[in-house]
Amino acid sequence: MKDTRMKFPPAYSRHLKTRLQRFLLAGLLLAALLPASLLGREYRFVYYEAGPYPVSRTLQGEYRDEVRRLAPEGMEIVYPPNGYMSANWDREKCRKMAKQISRDKKFDLVVAMGPWTVEDLIEAGCKKPIVSMGRFDPILEGIADSKGRPKYKNLTVRIRPGKVESDLQALTTVFKAKRIGLLYFPTNTEFDTVEKYIRKQAAKVGATIVAVPPDPKKAIYQFFKKTKGLARKIDALYLTPLFGLDLNAMNAFFTHLEREGIPAFSSEGFFQVERGAFASNTAAMISGVARYHADKTIRILQGASPASLPTVFRDGRRLSLNLPAYQKAGQ
Repeated sequence: MKDTRMKFPPAYSRHLKTRLQRFLLAGLLLAALLPASLLGREYRFVYYEAGPYPVSRTLQGEYRDEVRRLAPEGMEIVYPPNGYMSANWDREKCRKMAKQISRDKKFDLVVAMGPWTVEDLIEAGCKKPIVSMGRFDPILEGIADSKGRPKYKNLTVRIRPGKVESDLQALTTVFKAKRIGLLYFPTNTEFDTVEKYIRKQAAKVGATIVAVPPDPKKAIYQFFKKTKGLARKIDALYLTPLFGLDLNAMNAFFTHLEREGIPAFSSEGFFQVERGAFASNTAAMISGVARYHADKTIRILQGASPASLPTVFRDGRRLSLNLPAYQKAGQ
């Protein structure tokens, strides 16, 4: 049977082969130069928390939704089954998890929620980008400098300038408090720094601070014990995050404060006001905070250095009152 296929001279065949090789090489070079987000890539996240906390859980869910919404086409965000790590408020377990995360090359980015986590990751030598969320004050806690810049190049944080000052001013304006109790635990090593700073700010509004320090290595679950009999010493209590308490325990704690006759002002916003705090002074919604962190996360995945990103996201000022709790306090 006669072969009817088109035949090219040997020299022309070699020319086609060379052009094809050049075309493939150019494609490979282009792929190497283009940002990963344009070519499509899978990014694996690890969510790492000191322990479960209702406010953190809500923020986590909002954050995940916002990251997926903001991710450009071709960028796939994956939360693997082994990428959720909670130390259940066990500090030693937290350190072990930090070492595990630092060694695991399958994770591209760490979402570090709550106290201790950033410190333990840095101590473990973690080089992965770290998005820190759910901290009370990164400057006082020692992970950001006095200007609000992260102390580590692979870290981004959220700074709330004037937060304590604004809270204490609102507290003493709506409630005639001269002696303010301070609960701040669990803690890493920064209790004295936080207490000294808040005491200084309280003096500016004519108030004194009665600090309730944590017991070494037993900081969590001390809320009930440490507030027993405190009413005789203070006019009102300034609450930082109630880390270690689940929703039921938090509700029970506010019932305990009512029985003890201790009015409480919340630094966390409407969430604690709903539970029984008489007031709060923050306008920031969890959805907005989540969007702020998600935007920075996408920029990190696109090549931005975590420490170069903005850190200031203010709470804003919006007074929320729990009228029954306010009236029971005699105001």
